[in-house]
Amino acid sequence: MKSFLLVIALSILSISAQIKTEIVFQKNYNELPFPLRIENSGIYAISGFDILNDKIAFKTYDNNYTYVFSEGSDKVEVINSLLNNDAVIFSDNNLNIEDKYIDESENSYKSIRIFASQQNKIAIERDGKIYSQNEIISSVKVNPDKLILSSNYLSKVKEINYSGSLAYASIIGIDEHSNHFLLIEEFVSHSPLMIGRSIIVVDASGELRSKLSVPLVKYLSLLKEFQIDEKGNLFHLYTEADKILVLKISGLTSADDHELNYPAEFQKEIHFNNYVKIDEYEGDKPEEVKALSSRLAAIKLGEKYVLHKYVLTADNLAPSNITAPDGDIVRTPAWLVEGLNSKVPYKWGGFQTLEQFSGQLPYKRYAGDIHTSGVSSYAVGVDCSGFVSRCWQLTYHSATSMMPNITTQYDDWNLIKPGDAIHKVGHVRLFVKRNDDGSFKVVESSARDWGVSYWSYKPSDLISYTARCYNNMSDDFSFNQPDLVMAEINSFKEVELTWNADTSGVSFFKIYGSLNGKDWTELTTAEKESETITINNASGNYSFRISSVVNNGIEIEGNWSNVLSASSGSNSDKILIVDGFEREDGTGSWQGAGHTFVSKYAASLKLNDHTFESVQNSKIIDGSVTLTDYKCIFWILGDESTVKETFNSVEQSLIKDYLESGGNLFVSGSEIGWDLYSKGSESDKEFYTNYLKAEFISDDSGVLNAFGIDNSAFNGLSIRFGQTYEEDYPDVIQPNNGSFLCLNYTNNKGAGIQFDGNFGTSAQRSKLIHIAFPVETVADDTVFNSIISKSLEFFNTIVNVENEIEIPQKFELAQNYPNPFNPNTSIEYSVPSNEYVSLKVYDILGNEIVTLVNEQKEAGNYEVNFDAGNLSSGVYLYRLKTTSGSVITKKLLLLK
Repeated sequence: MKSFLLVIALSILSISAQIKTEIVFQKNYNELPFPLRIENSGIYAISGFDILNDKIAFKTYDNNYTYVFSEGSDKVEVINSLLNNDAVIFSDNNLNIEDKYIDESENSYKSIRIFASQQNKIAIERDGKIYSQNEIISSVKVNPDKLILSSNYLSKVKEINYSGSLAYASIIGIDEHSNHFLLIEEFVSHSPLMIGRSIIVVDASGELRSKLSVPLVKYLSLLKEFQIDEKGNLFHLYTEADKILVLKISGLTSADDHELNYPAEFQKEIHFNNYVKIDEYEGDKPEEVKALSSRLAAIKLGEKYVLHKYVLTADNLAPSNITAPDGDIVRTPAWLVEGLNSKVPYKWGGFQTLEQFSGQLPYKRYAGDIHTSGVSSYAVGVDCSGFVSRCWQLTYHSATSMMPNITTQYDDWNLIKPGDAIHKVGHVRLFVKRNDDGSFKVVESSARDWGVSYWSYKPSDLISYTARCYNNMSDDFSFNQPDLVMAEINSFKEVELTWNADTSGVSFFKIYGSLNGKDWTELTTAEKESETITINNASGNYSFRISSVVNNGIEIEGNWSNVLSASSGSNSDKILIVDGFEREDGTGSWQGAGHTFVSKYAASLKLNDHTFESVQNSKIIDGSVTLTDYKCIFWILGDESTVKETFNSVEQSLIKDYLESGGNLFVSGSEIGWDLYSKGSESDKEFYTNYLKAEFISDDSGVLNAFGIDNSAFNGLSIRFGQTYEEDYPDVIQPNNGSFLCLNYTNNKGAGIQFDGNFGTSAQRSKLIHIAFPVETVADDTVFNSIISKSLEFFNTIVNVENEIEIPQKFELAQNYPNPFNPNTSIEYSVPSNEYVSLKVYDILGNEIVTLVNEQKEAGNYEVNFDAGNLSSGVYLYRLKTTSGSVITKKLLLLK
């Protein structure tokens, strides 16, 4: 007796052909081994599925388990993995959790099976493109008027006209005969939003084979809804209000009738947005807002909420319901941990600024509150409307029910701009950009993951939402975003920046600098024809970003570039930071506009007063940089993988030469072994084993913690990673060709190796540290700095007495400089031992204004920048305090 495989053969008769629809899986929700969550932002249970032969697997939003149902068995196989959402892949006849051909786009995962040219291949679909290895084999380009399909498996480019109605398109899969299956969404109406869906089949000759109208039946908020097998069978995860079905539709490639429909019994309209909660925090009394809001400021502030780091103790956590002192029940998100965390958590009714959030945690406030009944004053965070209200720089918390009064609805969804709202009563999202496939990228605080995160939504996900512009927006927005490629030190110890940009319509560029990699100040501007600039007086700034200003009648600034860093220190041994992380197109786990990872490495090198420069890896490849000019190199690869390549052949050759000439190399990334060894060529494998000195074991460590091996470079170090951005696939490696382990994961699998010896046939002695996870995802700056400083010690770059860091003899707080100031000033302090330190600013009445430092610090000298741009002139107090009881208070004077 089959346990779940219910086969109900239905049929649709067209004029000259027949397609068949079968139910191959059916269960009521109460029969599933995971719960259903109905929230304001969606209905969450299954996020996606995968199917092969007699197995169906499901992923959920709320854990890392994969649930596998097998024909002929009453048991459900539950497999633990770091894979999230719908990242489930079957390979051959087995569930292969470690197969990496998945889409990591927009924090969502769309496994895709592509079968082409009689060869069973598993590939990935990202943002309208299908990749196999690092090659784009198929892609769709979407604009409202036209769909353009290009593919290695088509004899010609296919263009389909849509007369302004096209909203979204993606490739579901390709069968063994090179038939391409595409999901199409069209605007039927913009207000109210109505979406028509279809699946079209384009054959190998580029001709349209058939078009199947697809009902909008989505009771669950799904990331993956469809799949194609090698025979061209379509599988549809069809979710109704009481049950889920998996439909199998066959015959789409052989149908003579181009216009096809589902059987009548499946032609329904069920959408989760019609069933979600609409209860919400009632909001504050509206206030008159005199200051204009900025689109650019809204997008930048959203990024800050996503990247914000903070320390939690047990007093800040309530993983199960607890009654707060004010009588309200509080429960904090399950992903929070004691110690360092990243991204601001969701709080019902929350409206805290970043300073208020971090500043109140030491007073035993709970980090977030997902018990959505009652607003506790003992919890801090932001809910959806509180977050958008902050991004719009409102002085009050506007509830979603109040937002129609302060916004104007667009009558066309194609008009929406960054900083606008995707809104319905009960939930609101801040729009960031339109992806190439037509989906809407947003940043939101939601119950999807109980935190502030970036996500992307198909138009069909947004039924019942409206696109709205905040009435007090001051400016437009430019999508022109420069690419910063080099930050160097010239012979006069000045910083020289080089960038690439589309200068169409650009008036000039703005250059920003930072003293800490977090707080940014505009330093100067550059002409539109410029591609380089010299920063004559960096004033301590060592990290830099740029933006372009375009002129459309008014000057409009676009988003910041990536970050590069450079500084001239007393230690003259030059160090190079290579930004090899190219997945800034939404395909990786990091989702920000331009990543800031280089500044983390730069901050650590600055602590050791090193001279360092940084470049994108493209400048290594084109010969602009000579690696042998540098004492050591820190190479950042993030979760770079096969699509963009970790090290291409040119980079491999240059690194070989560098290591054979006595260089010191630090490499960090989660996909290096997967790319070079598991999926690489013979030359890739040779480079991996002989020059990165590693044996690739597997693609998923299964844990997000590591520790230093005794008598290694990282002896005694405990590391938690995967916090700054999500990390799903840290490689498991083992020593090879003379290297030995320096890091293990907490399940005793290899996480990092070090090597001291000769490379190739060279007699020169070189050193290597190779870490199999992205070090920049460590949220704890003290731990991160220890990784870098211990690596520098291993590389013998800080062994000279004159270059060693001076350990302070006492606890000190220096007078701020300059003083008086307007509006920025620097504050230096010294810590003689490992201590938990807080540095706060108060007004003259003793009211706390801002928390500048609130974290564990190693012994050393520190400097922090204080921006008082939003404060009025007057005398303020700043106080340094440690857990050992040391307290120093001084005055500072702000004059505007």
